[in-house]
Amino acid sequence: MEYAKLQTMVECHQVREGLLKTSLMGNGWAVVIEDLAGHQFPLTDQYGHEKLYHSLDNATGVLQELGVSPINVVECF
Repeated sequence: MEYAKLQTMVECHQVREGLLKTSLMGNGWAVVIEDLAGHQFPLTDQYGHEKLYHSLDNATGVLQELGVSPINVVECF
């Protein structure tokens, strides 16, 4: 989901939490928003590709900029 749509979800109080997940597609972090029903929406570019952040700080900054709280880090080993 593109940034503007995620922002709308936050503004409409439809977000339970933000997640930072290790990406299955590459070496980096995916920014994901979970709605109140438990559905997860990754941040994507205009073409629908998952955006990756190689810094956990940068990925966290995106969720903070959106106003999402709480933020949880999910690592798969």
